[in-house]
Amino acid sequence: MRERIDELACSKDAKERKMAISLLLSLKRKDAAEKVRSWIKSEEPLMRQTAILAVGELLKKGEGLEFLLKKAVEDESWLVREAVARALRQIGRHKIALDLLQELAKDPSPGVNRSTGDTIAELIKEGIISQSKLEELASSKLEGERRTAAFALRRIHNRGWEILEVNAINLLRKWASESLEKKWTAIYACKLIGKREPLARDIITRIDDAGVSKLKEKALREIAHG
Repeated sequence: MRERIDELACSKDAKERKMAISLLLSLKRKDAAEKVRSWIKSEEPLMRQTAILAVGELLKKGEGLEFLLKKAVEDESWLVREAVARALRQIGRHKIALDLLQELAKDPSPGVNRSTGDTIAELIKEGIISQSKLEELASSKLEGERRTAAFALRRIHNRGWEILEVNAINLLRKWASESLEKKWTAIYACKLIGKREPLARDIITRIDDAGVSKLKEKALREIAHG
């Protein structure tokens, strides 16, 4: 069975990789931990990604594998770094979660920013992270952190969660009238929700700042083309 688990762990089929994690969790804790350690050393990014998602499950069971998450934040493959963000969603109250999310938010990959933003949104919903984290990320000098804020706001808006002091649209309106960085974040977030939210285009159109003109034009084009 162990060879079969290895095959599933690096499959291109996401369902098979998920099956690998289920089979892994049926092993004895010591055997499961050893298997994860072997996966994380693989040259195959998909196997390393599966390993990290499995770590999230094992941490919930009390297995001390935090060091694997810390190391994976620096993995050369964005797929593995993105998996860390998803794994942290399962252990948001763990002491390392917030520190690693802070690192992942800076990531240059939009795919990592997306999962990190989704995780932050979930943790805001659970009361583990405060809304002030969105403000902090939205005003960052780093594009990765601003994208992370935008993706978090998209998740909150699309899920219809009433967890912010003001709703997502009003928060975007506020950002659109503040610093250059927040205007950038507002435009990016509006681009993300524009296909579903008619008000997003109006918010973008009202932003008049040469510093974000290219992003504004791109966002309006993408919304127009659906």
